[in-house]
Amino acid sequence: MAPFVVSAPLPSVFRPVVCSSLCAAASSALCPAASSALCPAASSALCAAASSALCPAASSALCPAASSALCPAASPALCPAASSALTCSRLLSLALTLRLQFQTCLLVQSIECPAPTRAPEPVPQAHSSVQRSIVSTPGPPPNLPPHLRENLRCRCRCQQRRSVLLCLSPALIRGPTLHPSRPPLPLQLHQNLCRQRTLVAIGTHDLSTISGPFSYEALPPQEISFVPLKQTRAFQADELLQHYLDTDRQNLGKFVPIIKDSVVYPVIFDAKRTVLSLPPIINGAHSAISLATRDVFIECTATDLTKAKVVLNTVVTMFSEYAETPFEVEPVEVVDAFGKTLIYPNLASRKIDVGVDYINATLGTGLAPTEVQSLLRKMSLFGELSADGARLALDVPPTRSDVLHACDVMEDVGIAYGYNNIERKIPATVTEGRELPINQLTELLRQECAAAGFTEILTWALTSRAENFDQLRRTDDGATAVEIGNPATAEFEVCRSTLLSSALKTLGANKDAPLPVKLFEVSDVVLLSGDHHVGARNERRLVVVVCNKESGFEVVHGMLNRVMEVLGVPYKGADPALEAKAGGTYSWQEAADAAYFPGRQAKVVAFGKDVGHFGVVHPEVLTAFEITYPVSALELNLEPFCFDQFYRPMM
Repeated sequence: MAPFVVSAPLPSVFRPVVCSSLCAAASSALCPAASSALCPAASSALCAAASSALCPAASSALCPAASSALCPAASPALCPAASSALTCSRLLSLALTLRLQFQTCLLVQSIECPAPTRAPEPVPQAHSSVQRSIVSTPGPPPNLPPHLRENLRCRCRCQQRRSVLLCLSPALIRGPTLHPSRPPLPLQLHQNLCRQRTLVAIGTHDLSTISGPFSYEALPPQEISFVPLKQTRAFQADELLQHYLDTDRQNLGKFVPIIKDSVVYPVIFDAKRTVLSLPPIINGAHSAISLATRDVFIECTATDLTKAKVVLNTVVTMFSEYAETPFEVEPVEVVDAFGKTLIYPNLASRKIDVGVDYINATLGTGLAPTEVQSLLRKMSLFGELSADGARLALDVPPTRSDVLHACDVMEDVGIAYGYNNIERKIPATVTEGRELPINQLTELLRQECAAAGFTEILTWALTSRAENFDQLRRTDDGATAVEIGNPATAEFEVCRSTLLSSALKTLGANKDAPLPVKLFEVSDVVLLSGDHHVGARNERRLVVVVCNKESGFEVVHGMLNRVMEVLGVPYKGADPALEAKAGGTYSWQEAADAAYFPGRQAKVVAFGKDVGHFGVVHPEVLTAFEITYPVSALELNLEPFCFDQFYRPMM
């Protein structure tokens, strides 16, 4: 069965969005959905509201629920041309029906809509309900010109680069009127939603200069040749990209890297193999819109299906305000690379359910359900209250792609109500902010280390498994380090469980520094822990390394004694009075850590617990980190020493 196109006006709910700049996807700076090239035109042949053949809702045989009050074609009171207070019809796309039977479904609504220039008044309950009548017409509309049936058919053959499921998403605007002084909407969208064209690229074309069906393909750059916009001669695709890099790097040149290294480039052809666009770089000059343009063909190519739908809906809803028949867009049939037939744009609204209590509790207000409903109408969110008034079932229009969750609705209520109108209250709980004791301790300790002649370093908390274990000659038992599930690089595989590897890596990267090199770092390591609900815990540590022509063991040993002195922990047997006050001492004992040289290392014991190691680093470890001079190191757990002046623990 032949494909078809049906013209359907947009719901009047779009009007306050376009006129009052409430669309988050396009602000008032984006609102002029017009490029300087478009002008008014008259074409009513495709308007569903102007042709009874396209509105089966007028026939009770097709739709028992239909009446003249529901059919725009049967009642001029509901036509946008006759009354700005009433809505027209909304296109409802039924994917399965369209694929199997190519049927058109028109969803006719009757909603009282506020004037665009002022805030909406509360809609009476009798008018807030939506009367719906779905009417299906098999096959293409009988009064559609035969040549248009193929003109608006787009077949996508591109399965690489800028195509996944939505290869090409087109739409058609008839007779738009735009002003040359206004900035074009696609230019603004390319900067934000489209992420500098890396996700979506938008193209607008003069429909009278091209003929369908259109095709979206991926070809080698040598097979693509056309005259681009603002150029007078034809370029091959690879030659054109190099031209932009050489002469226009600040504008079009910055988009060239998106496809430059690809084996094939995306390109859009019409039925005569005329190039419409080389997305996401430039359109062809052949289909450029001008002041004589009557009909605009819009296409969006993308690597992200969701973003493509959002951008297309934003463009067509903004453009539609300036159409010959305001708020009317013609959908286009798309056949993707897998043979699946789709209709775009899909302007159906989304449903979201929000609790009134949640809105009031979050904002700190006591608004009645009807007040919340009225405020949301100002933000172009219309909905029905539940029987008990506790919840709101909202219809989110395609212009509000920013509304995803209940918190977005709550924010809209706050904006409409006015944040300055929310009563200021003293919180029920009183807290006093202060620095964490462990942070206060480490800040003081940093000053002492710096005063001792050491330079502070700050390294990554993520490291490779090899640096954390293998290069330190330690075994990964699987119960020490937290592993990253999807590491971006091989250097960031695990959370570090020791500061020693980071300090040694810094020494290896600074071989040319004058000797001696004395470094320290006070930071966290991450260790697996079954006692914590997240399965891991942080531990604050100090690491000190000394690199010189000699080992420097006595330097790190002296640093250990200085740290314990400023922490107020006596050496075992040195000061009985202080030992009694502190409730413990520190000492060192023989150790066998594989990262240190045997016989030239010790473990630090304080308050009966092992709190660190120090000694001369093993030569194999130095070789692994590409260090050519001897190194001595000290690593100490600081958390057992976080106590007040009375030695009472503060953690």
